[in-house]
Amino acid sequence: MWATNVNRTVLTDIMCGAAPNISLYQIERAAQSKVAPNRDEVVILWHKKPNIVKDQPNIIITPDGMKRDVLAWLFTYFPQYRPITSITRVIEVSESDLLFEEVEKFRDDPFSEVLIDLIIAEARGNYLRLDRPIGKALVPYLATVSFCMAKSFKRSLCAKTQEFIFKRWLHTRMLIEQDLPFELYGELKNIWQLVLSLSVETTNVKSSLKTPYDLLTACTHMREGKELPLDLWEQLVEKKIDFYSPQERANLPREDRLKTITALLRSKEFNDIKNSHAKAFIAGYLVNSIASGTLGHLDLFFEIFKNIQNAHLWYALCSGLSRKPQTTKDMGALERRLFKELHVTWQVTDPPSADLSIDEFDIVCTEQNSNVDITSLFEGIIIVELWPGISTYVKLKQAKDSEQRELFEDIIKIKKSEINSIKKQVDGISRHLNEVIRSQESVEKNTYPPKGTHGSKNYYRKGKSRKP
Repeated sequence: MWATNVNRTVLTDIMCGAAPNISLYQIERAAQSKVAPNRDEVVILWHKKPNIVKDQPNIIITPDGMKRDVLAWLFTYFPQYRPITSITRVIEVSESDLLFEEVEKFRDDPFSEVLIDLIIAEARGNYLRLDRPIGKALVPYLATVSFCMAKSFKRSLCAKTQEFIFKRWLHTRMLIEQDLPFELYGELKNIWQLVLSLSVETTNVKSSLKTPYDLLTACTHMREGKELPLDLWEQLVEKKIDFYSPQERANLPREDRLKTITALLRSKEFNDIKNSHAKAFIAGYLVNSIASGTLGHLDLFFEIFKNIQNAHLWYALCSGLSRKPQTTKDMGALERRLFKELHVTWQVTDPPSADLSIDEFDIVCTEQNSNVDITSLFEGIIIVELWPGISTYVKLKQAKDSEQRELFEDIIKIKKSEINSIKKQVDGISRHLNEVIRSQESVEKNTYPPKGTHGSKNYYRKGKSRKP
């Protein structure tokens, strides 16, 4: 890569296609100390030796704490490039250190089933909760926080960076004022911490987990294909439910297993379990034993077991852990597509594929009062990059009724005046017609004898004329 340290004046010339007299130097890794900019400088990176007049920078590295200031400056003085982060990545020095150190790693492990099941459960759960069909589009699955976490997991990003990505995903939804069930996403965050703990060899995970340590032990048994031990079961259910052995009931018809588990999860003993995490895990574990590793009974948690919060997420985890490692040939169409999206190769110098970064999205929402107006790949949906190479889909907020009325207020006033004018004309015509009708009735009354008196002598004796 090629780099140069410049101030904002020179950066302006570069962005405008001028050819300032700058010195370029070649680097092997961007984490070297010589690329660190001073307070009033930025470092510009190109993948190959650039033609300054033609080639836009691949990456702009700012000092720590200055990224938003630089983005706001670019947003103000280069409106023709908005959004600037659809062309060039803008990151801080601390982010570049993490990025260049970790980008070469790629996790190759048997956890793809777990990752895909969590993505599917979150996406379908969001629609089942609203009683809406999810359809066949891929976007609802790529828009989940589980997809972003799965991407970071496959790239072996550290726990701190994964938590950072999780918070940024939540922030994008807050910017568009989307209502979020925070209890669900709090539980989902705990599940992803547990998945990370399962994937690494560590002896001190108990202190970092916010979920019960017993659940980590239970998931470890499931990952190894073992049944939960009796003492662990009693610990999770607080000795309130008799031991349930999925292996012993595997030969029973599926309908019988469904009836047994439904009665068990509706029982008073189950509802008396105080630990909400363990309660949701047990529900997911039992429903998974109906048809292990299929994720085919997700709708039960939104039809029958509505009172067990977030159990469908634990059901997805149990389903993924109990499934045997699969090749892409064994997967369904949706699973194969998600598998492909999770394994897309990526390099830090690749141009951004998103519409804009989370930092510029924040600026845009602030400037435009949450009514984002930018060119995007999909109508009403934008792709926001949370971390280099990890993006999410965001559905833009529609204009409110009051805002729409303001847009057409002048037209409405004109139409109202036209309608009032037409109404007056119609009323005038109506009055004229009524007068004509009354006049005609009067003429007929004075000209012709009443019905039944035609030819009667008495009628004409009273002085009635036969002529008008």
